[in-house]
Amino acid sequence: MAGLSTKAEHALRQSYPPFLSLLRSDPGAAFKGFHRFTWRLLLSNPPSILRSLRPELREDVIAEVIYHCWRDNQRVLRAYRDQGRPFAAWLLVVARRKALDLLRREPPEALPLTEEPRGEGGVGPLPHPGPNPSRVADVRRLLSIAARCIERMNNKCRLLLWGSAQGYRPKELSVLLGWGPNRNKKASDDLRECRRDLKKLLMGEGIDWQEAVSLLSEA
Repeated sequence: MAGLSTKAEHALRQSYPPFLSLLRSDPGAAFKGFHRFTWRLLLSNPPSILRSLRPELREDVIAEVIYHCWRDNQRVLRAYRDQGRPFAAWLLVVARRKALDLLRREPPEALPLTEEPRGEGGVGPLPHPGPNPSRVADVRRLLSIAARCIERMNNKCRLLLWGSAQGYRPKELSVLLGWGPNRNKKASDDLRECRRDLKKLLMGEGIDWQEAVSLLSEA
């Protein structure tokens, strides 16, 4: 867990955090402890699906995870049983599942084609207006049209295109869609179909596919 001291890392990895013992006797203190623990864990060592989100959306999902665990008299939180599995490991699984569920219901509006890169592996920064401002304008126009086309696609395609742009493998795409990891071939086939549909939509907007690919590769 990068960025944490040895003592803090040990606290996060301990099997049964003290706040769990306070759920009945002091719910207020238990919530404060759980809230602090969850924020520290999911910000310092988030599941891959959280790392792929913009910071503000990531924090929204973490808040939803906390609410999910605490609601209905801490029903989800009380389901944890210390059987040699650290609480942090259990919580990471809960967070990943909740994030997948949220993204299935409300996929991010800003897909990678329309947002600034967040780091290594991103689309890459748009060229700063300078030597060739007309090319910059062409790239911005292309990305704007692509974003509009994606918005016209169904929820499954939007999720598949977003997940693929984040580097998700077919098995992970299958889980993202709620199918389970055993339908990775179906996810891969559907992704290819969605890409074909996107290409058709772009061509319908007057975008030459090969020209678009060449323009983006030079940007």
